[in-house]
Amino acid sequence: MHDNNIKEADITGTDHSKIDELRKQVRIDAIKAAKDKAIYLLAAIGEEPGSPLVITENPASGKSRQNFSSNVYTPYDKDGATENLDADFTKIIITFSYYVKYAIK
Repeated sequence: MHDNNIKEADITGTDHSKIDELRKQVRIDAIKAAKDKAIYLLAAIGEEPGSPLVITENPASGKSRQNFSSNVYTPYDKDGATENLDADFTKIIITFSYYVKYAIK
């Protein structure tokens, strides 16, 4: 161990070793949320969703078209592991939005 008498250091960037896996899981959860939403909304009129006809990943911008109903899923820190850190780190937020159009049975 070296003692270089360092008083201050800056972190210019961070990453997560499993970021691709996390993004994949968030995408899967967003598509599942779209199906759940279709189920309960169609149940209100006595119908059920059929097969998906269109699945489109919405762009990451804050703009959304009025006829799109987006389904967004943002994971949270399940273990609370970042709550006890002395350093001031922000949590990674991964968000995906999809437009899903279902046939009606």
